Amino acid sequence: MIRKEWNSKNILRLQSLLHIKEKTFKTQSDLASHLGYHVRSMELWLKVYKEEGIEAVLIGSKPRKAKKRKLV
Repeated sequence: MIRKEWNSKNILRLQSLLHIKEKTFKTQSDLASHLGYHVRSMELWLKVYKEEGIEAVLIGSKPRKAKKRKLV
């Protein structure tokens, strides 16, 4: 799937998920530093991946619903 991807951001997202699955890095912080992203971004990608699947993680695959914010 990575080889067919043209969007560089999607490539990094796919690589991050692959590294998490293969446990290449000891911590997500190490992986985030390696890829040049913040740990929180990777946590969000992983959450979306677990809840909605790989297509939801990729940019340009389909529009996602905006989150409804709770007013406190």
